[in-house]
Amino acid sequence: MAKTAVVFDSAGTLLHMYRAAKDLRDGSIYYDIVTTDLAGTDPNFAIIILHVKPEKLMQINGSYPVHRLIEEFQVEIDISCSNRSLSIEKAHSIISSDSLALVSDLREVLEAVWDRCDNKQYLGVGLMVDMARSRIPYTLSTGGCLYPEAGDVVSQLEALGVDIFIASGDKQEDVEMVSRSIGVRKEHTFGLSTPERKCRIIRELKRSYEKVVMVGDAINDIMAFREADLAVLTIQQRNVRPEKLSLESDAVIDHITQIVPLVRDIL
Repeated sequence: MAKTAVVFDSAGTLLHMYRAAKDLRDGSIYYDIVTTDLAGTDPNFAIIILHVKPEKLMQINGSYPVHRLIEEFQVEIDISCSNRSLSIEKAHSIISSDSLALVSDLREVLEAVWDRCDNKQYLGVGLMVDMARSRIPYTLSTGGCLYPEAGDVVSQLEALGVDIFIASGDKQEDVEMVSRSIGVRKEHTFGLSTPERKCRIIRELKRSYEKVVMVGDAINDIMAFREADLAVLTIQQRNVRPEKLSLESDAVIDHITQIVPLVRDIL
């Protein structure tokens, strides 16, 4: 049995994130709000990722309803985070029921992130859907920049004989882009990982490794924290976090490099 595996979340853990959300009820735009925390404010909320290139979105008529964008341009969707069971078919049904969310609402949040994010490859848009009311309360956008030390951290951990994995709610193609940048094997990446899936990944890795470490920064990591042998909360990105996240962690770090001595200590 191999010794140790370290599983990193991506957004907020390996990358500094820029985020924006637009409240479609009153038009307010919120900056640097953690979308998974926003999803946690209502048990009926779920985060939907839209697989559309930002450049293409900026060229589409802003008056189009979001459901028309998805239908006419055959935009694929995925579920990133959900408080309840939600199928892709049901997500499509909810989006189709909402006629108020427009392409311009997506573009507003995208533009709010666009100018602040250096790496234009790691940009995306999404929706918050309300399963109980069959509506879209928020449009969402995120963009991220790799922490410069992330690649060195991976190299140092691998030099200790540790296997590295990434489990993230982000799109698989974005997670693989991060993995290529820091030297993590493609087969060790798990995109579109809901809290439940992250927990399952940790549980399955524990069958092959003596110790499994989970490193994350947000409430969607809490189930994985509970399953891991060592749960490490990183607060390098200075967000407000629920107290229960700290209570479920075994260690708190404020810089990604601090994970190396922690792992060395348990080897």
